[in-house]
Amino acid sequence: MHRDPLLSTATNPFWHFGRIWVVVAVVVPFPKWDKVFSLPVLVRLYRSERLNKKLGRPHRKKTEMADGMIQLVHESFPKRAFLMVGDNAYMNRSIIRPLPERIDFVGRGRMDAALYDLPPTKRKRRGRRRVKGRKISSPKWRAAHCRWRSIKAKIYGRPSVVQVQVFDALWYIVGRERLLRFVMVRDWPGHKKDDVLVSTDLKMNAQEIIEAFCCRWSLEETFGWVKGSLGFEDPQNRKEKAVERTAPMALWTYSLVVYWVAGWVRKRRLTPFRSAPWNKKKRNPTFADMLATLRRESWTLWISDQAQRKRLDQKHLEPLLDVAANG
Repeated sequence: MHRDPLLSTATNPFWHFGRIWVVVAVVVPFPKWDKVFSLPVLVRLYRSERLNKKLGRPHRKKTEMADGMIQLVHESFPKRAFLMVGDNAYMNRSIIRPLPERIDFVGRGRMDAALYDLPPTKRKRRGRRRVKGRKISSPKWRAAHCRWRSIKAKIYGRPSVVQVQVFDALWYIVGRERLLRFVMVRDWPGHKKDDVLVSTDLKMNAQEIIEAFCCRWSLEETFGWVKGSLGFEDPQNRKEKAVERTAPMALWTYSLVVYWVAGWVRKRRLTPFRSAPWNKKKRNPTFADMLATLRRESWTLWISDQAQRKRLDQKHLEPLLDVAANG
């Protein structure tokens, strides 16, 4: 659901409604281009509680669907360690409590979180064992009264200096007795308010947690390219199975295109891409350039096969291939 800025007024907002997809993607860095891509691998369609009741199906929250996909990743690769990254909607007990071994999670927390110390090691003579210690200050209180320190981190691909506070605590309502690492951030580029990130991996420092969380934005870029270049939002399906198949195919096509280009560029020193006169400083290809490269190579191969060993004038074919690749 999003607010349409063209049809909305100050008093009467106009909303567009669409389908919600819960997506697990693999973050793949391209050091040569200093860029990160998120390649979707698992996709689930979320249905509202009212719609599930109408269809006679049990309702599953988005976080429950995400947890099911995390468990599937663990079952497929039980000996491999993973670091999952998500926004504040997924930093809750549905995700953190059932996290399997070898899988950690980094996400955005709450400034008003109720935090506690570890329970005392000395046990009382009577009663059950304590599961949490004394209540400690919330991130909001720490932001106003505790000292900050400066660190350097790469935020969304740009070197930045931010103020941080790092501490470990129990967020009992989310992780029960699991100790979590909190990183409070001030002077985040583009943010006026203080923020707090949470990690289940206590070995990560503040810089690693901040840079890991920034990788999540690459999934937003994936959605943008899939909508603009692969027709993610164009199909008008009526059948339920068509809805469940069409959108995931667009997401997986994005992953296949990036995967193909990653192998194709290994044999080349320079990556050809189309430069525009209004963007002369462009140095690295975008997904549109990757898609155009794949189309161009496919058309070149098809035309060469159809030539049946006859001579081809490459100069005459260049304009045709350029139009076929870039549209």
